[in-house]
Amino acid sequence: MTRRLRVLVAITFLSAALAVPATAGAWDSAGCTPGFWKNHTDVWQGYSPTDTIGSVFSSAPAPFASMTLLEGLSLQGGPGVSGAIEILLRAAIAMVLNEYPDYPANKIARTNAAMDSGNRDRIIRVAGRWDTLNNGDCSLD
Repeated sequence: MTRRLRVLVAITFLSAALAVPATAGAWDSAGCTPGFWKNHTDVWQGYSPTDTIGSVFSSAPAPFASMTLLEGLSLQGGPGVSGAIEILLRAAIAMVLNEYPDYPANKIARTNAAMDSGNRDRIIRVAGRWDTLNNGDCSLD
């Protein structure tokens, strides 16, 4: 295959992928930030601010597993794997709140797998993906 044809195929593929609409959840594909959810607990659906992180993310290590979802939205991150897990959990909590009632089982599984890996770079990559989704159009504000 010529270089020109490979480039054309790649452009066509990317154009088609970008044209596919996102699946709409209860919030019309809301992309609300962790800060929004922390300050607007009155609009939470499917989850309670007092639910534990461990009840949603089974791989969350201590002390995070026993923290509430609301407390998790205030995690700040830091050095090492533990700091990366804080960043991931903050983004992942907002992601599940954004996607309710579309149960994001595959994204919860990716979050758990990232924590299980113990690999800071992988954890940060997954957190970055969730952060991108959480910074979309927050139709609730």
